[in-house]
Amino acid sequence: MKIYLCSEDLAKQINITSDSNSFGHKKRTFEKGVFLWPERFHKTSLLPQAFLAHKKKQDIETLIIIDRIKNLEGIIKIKGHINRSGTSFLIAETPCGDRPTFPDMSKTYKNKSGETVITIGPERFIENNKQKTKTTSEALAPIAALWSYVGVSLQAYGCGKNITSPLKLIEGISKLG
Repeated sequence: MKIYLCSEDLAKQINITSDSNSFGHKKRTFEKGVFLWPERFHKTSLLPQAFLAHKKKQDIETLIIIDRIKNLEGIIKIKGHINRSGTSFLIAETPCGDRPTFPDMSKTYKNKSGETVITIGPERFIENNKQKTKTTSEALAPIAALWSYVGVSLQAYGCGKNITSPLKLIEGISKLG
């Protein structure tokens, strides 16, 4: 099982520390899989070239991507996103290799059911307590765009603040299917 955490803060929340670093990312290898997350929410870590390198090195074709969410406590399945983060790490970085300049984002997620989240970016995520009716995510949209761009199939989940261990996280994902 290969799991991508959208932020260092999520890794801290579920009490995972890295055992290695590469391509601007931290990694933790477990008996049943690998957790990977960016060192920073910045173009130094989040480039198409870095994601291509991870795809090749980790042999990633399908990935579970998890982001922190607000307004829900547990784990949710995500079927789509609206990017209101003001960020895209693909700008001025495409085309990359033989990939297109403008990627097709219509089939980013494998999940056909679940919620559509509003990604607001790390800075606004910490401060945002206004949005009570929609589920907001921290960093999913720009990161999912990168994985999709390099040809990785994604299953996306949101993780609320009461999930504090990797075991709880994996159990919650397994229950949702």
